[in-house]
Amino acid sequence: MASVDELVRAARTDVEVFARALVGEPLWPHQLEIARSGARIRCVCSGRQAGKSRTLALLALHECFRASGRRVLLLSAGEDAAKDLLSEISMLAGAAVLSPSVVDDTTTTLTLTNGSTIRSIPASEKQARGKSIDLLILDEAAYITDDVWRAARYTVLARPGSRVVMAS
Repeated sequence: MASVDELVRAARTDVEVFARALVGEPLWPHQLEIARSGARIRCVCSGRQAGKSRTLALLALHECFRASGRRVLLLSAGEDAAKDLLSEISMLAGAAVLSPSVVDDTTTTLTLTNGSTIRSIPASEKQARGKSIDLLILDEAAYITDDVWRAARYTVLARPGSRVVMAS
């Protein structure tokens, strides 16, 4: 049986271990394919109730868990969608193993003890500009305008190894 330290180490490098062992939410095969993709930009187009929000939430949370000082930006089509996605992340972070890691949880930001943050905003060109980020998630990407995407993409380009996930 693996020690807790070995499990945490494995969870930092493998999103599947993170989701299953630490969060208690195993990924389905199609979600795992998205999560493990090495592509810098990933586009997901799927029907309703296919697990998109859960996948995006786990990706954001894993990004922040795997290393200190990580920054994730969630852009959603509207304010309610932005709050809903961050609420999903907060619920997952509330899992028994991770809950002590959350130091700040508001309606727009979640901060972990390692200094990593997840910020969730409605699609707004002005709000999308800002600090460089490690992971940009566009939720309901089909409803996000080109102007907002152009503003947000520079936050990703500035960070080596950063990634983008677009889902709709």
